[in-house]
Amino acid sequence: MIVSQAEIDAYITDVLRTYNGNISNSSDKEIREIIIKFIGQGLLCLNLLSEDDPLWGNNKKPTLYKLGEYVERVSTDRHNEEICWIAIALSLYYCTNGFGRNHFEHLIRRDFNHIHLMMRAARWVWRSSGYDTTGLLRESLEKMRLNIPEFDEKLSLLSNSPDKRFQESAIQISKILTGTSLARL
Repeated sequence: MIVSQAEIDAYITDVLRTYNGNISNSSDKEIREIIIKFIGQGLLCLNLLSEDDPLWGNNKKPTLYKLGEYVERVSTDRHNEEICWIAIALSLYYCTNGFGRNHFEHLIRRDFNHIHLMMRAARWVWRSSGYDTTGLLRESLEKMRLNIPEFDEKLSLLSNSPDKRFQESAIQISKILTGTSLARL
């Protein structure tokens, strides 16, 4: 272990302090939990790298910048679930316009239920930054509609789910696909 667990915990505390300061008005608990959990897991992944790994450069401190470099390096070869979630967490933390949508697409192919989180992530970035993510969200949804067998049936099942989060997101996704913008939902 290059960095102690106490140092990683201290860094995560700093991330949370920054996060809470920037986004304290958010009521989206699931997005907050994704950011916290997967940035923490990402920092632990960094800690598994050897001391001579080129990622460390001049110091052996885990940072979000290094975590981004690590995710970029390992995600070019594979799209494993953990790396996808870490990349999404970084995208949401930094409030990037793409809201981790490419990684969401991979996760949704494996588990269609994640589509509700993609919807929330797009809304999160729009509300937090003011950038209208509707076009990027619609583009990803249309792409998945073409590539995922029975997309519409699966979306319909979610809209009838007993879980209100799934119902709400499925209805909103249907509206996005028919031309509604996030601002109108």
